[in-house]
Amino acid sequence: MQTPAIPPDEQQRLHALHTLNLLDTPAEERFDRLTRLAKAFFGVQIALVSLVDEHRQWFKSQQGVDVCETGRDISFCGHAILGNDIFEISDASEDPRFADNPLVTDAPHIRFYAGAPLRSVEGYRLGTLCLIDSQPRTLSERELGMLRDLADCVGNEINLLVENQLHAMLAVSEARNEAVFRELPDIVFVLDADGTFLESNEHPDLLVPREELIGKRLEDVLPDALAQRCQQMVQQVLMEGKSQQFDYQLTLPQGEESFEARARALSDNEVLLVIRNTSTELAGKAALENSQRMTEVIANAQSQFIREQDRRRAFDGLLNDILKLTDSEYGFIGEVLYHPDGQPYLKTYAITNIAWNDDTRAFYEAHAPQGMEFTNLKTLFGAALSSGKPVIANDPYHDPRRGGLPDGHPAMNAFLGLPIYHNEEMVAMLGIANRSDGYCQQVIDFLYPLMITLGQLVEAARVKRNQQEGERRLAAIIEATHIGTWEWNVQTGATVFNERWAGIIGYTLEELTPVSIETWMRFAHPDDLAGSAQALQAHFSGELDYYDVQCRMRHKQGHWVWVHVRGQVVGWSSDGKPEWVYGTHADITAQKQAELALQQNEARLRALFELSPIGIALNNYETGAFIDLNEALLRPTGYSREEFTALSYWDLTPREYEAQEARQLESMEKTGRYGPYEKEYIRKDGSRYPVLLNGMVVYDNDGRKLIWSIIEDISERKRIERMKNEFISTVSHELRTPLTSISGALGLMAGGALGELPEQVRQMVAIAHKNSQRLGYLINDLLDMEKLVAGKMRFDLREQPLQPLLEQAIQDNRAYADQFGVRLRLSHGAGVARVRVDGHRLQQVLANLLSNAAKFSPEGGEVVVSAASDKGLVRVSVRDRGPGIPTEFHEHIFQKFSQADASDTRQKGGSGLGLAITRELVERMGGSVGFDSLPGEGATFWFELPLATGSERR
Repeated sequence: MQTPAIPPDEQQRLHALHTLNLLDTPAEERFDRLTRLAKAFFGVQIALVSLVDEHRQWFKSQQGVDVCETGRDISFCGHAILGNDIFEISDASEDPRFADNPLVTDAPHIRFYAGAPLRSVEGYRLGTLCLIDSQPRTLSERELGMLRDLADCVGNEINLLVENQLHAMLAVSEARNEAVFRELPDIVFVLDADGTFLESNEHPDLLVPREELIGKRLEDVLPDALAQRCQQMVQQVLMEGKSQQFDYQLTLPQGEESFEARARALSDNEVLLVIRNTSTELAGKAALENSQRMTEVIANAQSQFIREQDRRRAFDGLLNDILKLTDSEYGFIGEVLYHPDGQPYLKTYAITNIAWNDDTRAFYEAHAPQGMEFTNLKTLFGAALSSGKPVIANDPYHDPRRGGLPDGHPAMNAFLGLPIYHNEEMVAMLGIANRSDGYCQQVIDFLYPLMITLGQLVEAARVKRNQQEGERRLAAIIEATHIGTWEWNVQTGATVFNERWAGIIGYTLEELTPVSIETWMRFAHPDDLAGSAQALQAHFSGELDYYDVQCRMRHKQGHWVWVHVRGQVVGWSSDGKPEWVYGTHADITAQKQAELALQQNEARLRALFELSPIGIALNNYETGAFIDLNEALLRPTGYSREEFTALSYWDLTPREYEAQEARQLESMEKTGRYGPYEKEYIRKDGSRYPVLLNGMVVYDNDGRKLIWSIIEDISERKRIERMKNEFISTVSHELRTPLTSISGALGLMAGGALGELPEQVRQMVAIAHKNSQRLGYLINDLLDMEKLVAGKMRFDLREQPLQPLLEQAIQDNRAYADQFGVRLRLSHGAGVARVRVDGHRLQQVLANLLSNAAKFSPEGGEVVVSAASDKGLVRVSVRDRGPGIPTEFHEHIFQKFSQADASDTRQKGGSGLGLAITRELVERMGGSVGFDSLPGEGATFWFELPLATGSERR
């Protein structure tokens, strides 16, 4: 026997065959009609439409034979598809290629075979229309032509499927394109070379309705200049073949808006014109630039305040920056002080020099450095001081709060006075004047961050002013604390320590007398002496403002004590050498131990953070910006660390999760935690992958509010779950057809269709039939669960009375209960209660509950069904008197494949899916399901459904 060869285009041929989705499909009259015609016309025993896949030839249509497929290795059609011509065997028993073929030596005893290849649209040979007979024969030329014609008819029917699929795909594509076109945020036009509108989407910024726009020209709709510019761009695009764009402004009912026009050629005579409203984008860009300028001003002010010894110079620089930011001509910054009677007045830190003659110039030069005082409250700035609220005067001359201007004073065309607060106390005021566009609330809002900084700087200036007094009080305070103090005459080596200094290392001052610098060095750790000496020299040379070190000193009991040493030169000799140094000692042993423990904990946490297989991120609570993340989070995204940390939250999160994110944020604000919840992340290449998030609010050492998140990549989990579901679905579908045949055959045998069976055979057949039915129930349950999970199960919800549905369920399940010797009874009916349900699915729910109750009831027991309505709901209960449900199994009762006795020797059958399906079905009909059970006292399973409008409440 010769096995058919494999065609050289086998992979492409198989792809074309599988694309048709014809294999293993039911018989169709359009194919059966042609095989009947072929069988009758040629007078043969068998006519087939045979499709050849990897391992078999499968019959889409067969006449004269019951089998639906045979192996490819013994097939005649496998040889027929190797060429384009009809493959004819006059007598297979005489042909060495087929003489020992089992289809020749055994049934159907093939002698004659003729197969005409069936070709796909692309020309691949998918199978044959073949004729078979047990008598040798040879076809005439006329018969060969007729067979070819019939095969072409079969091919046309097959290829019609491809055409229909292409039409369906085209319709879907057109619908998708239409949806995209409809939902685009931009205005989209299609114009011809003359500037006529051929197509447009609906958009609120259209100057005329869409239905009026089509067929009009650019100059009919747009202002002349804009229409001309658009027409030029259309012509340029068609001539050069390159995309073009330009920006323009247009006055709409809501005001002047900015737009961007972009065009590209669709064909030699058509242009796509896209108009985008860029007003919001430009406004955001301007706001960002202003925010950046504001940030720079604040940073510069803080830097100057720290760097400048003369605080007034720092305020002068800040005032100049504010004037530039607001485009104002002049202004002042003043501290709010109070007279003994409580009346406020201003003392300036900075004021613009607007002197207009010699007298005012002299006054300014004499008083500005020390600060000018303004006490008259019957002025615009006085109104701000008295009210504590901002004052805007864009027409000062006619403002009733004005106090007038001295002769020669520069004109004031607009004024803004802003009280400045720190810790709810008004500490200062900013006054600026002569902004060209005047002042408004928007300017106040813009300056708000700067006002906070200004309040802090004014408060810091107050602290500086009071520092001298504080230093005088410091000595007294130190004596009352546990801080050791010391004085050291650098020239003589004489030292003075207080009692607390000695106590830090376990001594009394008397035990250390006489004391000197050598006393200190004797107790210091040898390893710390070099660092202390280096820091001291850096302070003496002016590199450091303070001598500041941490070192170890030996305690009287032998252990080491950590001390924080600070000192400063307070006296210099005439030749510029340090003379006296004053300083303090503080015991920081506990702090050091805590720091060490913290460092160890931080090291452990950092190791866990970096080596964790699960993604971890730290975000700023206010901005959402990424502060830190580990490699496990970074790995699946495709980003580098620098790229990732530069992303915003919404660069990674698809917008469709916005509502879900809002709920999680609300949870975090209320509880300090969020999650667990699932969503998707966007990779660098635009693809997505699923993640599971948990998080909580934390605070750093500076009190900054942060979000600590655990972000687990669950792609593999989802893949396995998908594989599991696909496996279950595939197995269920593949088993269903053969199992139905097996179960039917076993049922016929058990019922005596083949005659009386021997007792042992009858028992084995009965067992096989029973188990095939159980397997059938399992497969049906698997398919139902698959449909429910995938959302593919259809529900025909109708309003109907509940009572007949309960009575039907009792009747339909009575035979099943009889097998266990259990009686079903309807105790309390549903009366006139009406529910909106799918009657078939509700019967499935009731069948699951009744069969479970019967199965677990004792022989001779009773299962009672009852219904009661209350508060708009009706509850249907199914009660049995069986062993009840073990307490440890309660939380798993409605899970898939859950059984209280999961062993392979359990007495009660079942797939473990019935109750899971029951819950899904009830919930899809708007209800809920539950149970009540105590071990040894039976169980009551119930479900609740909403009453339909008008149902009687009982």
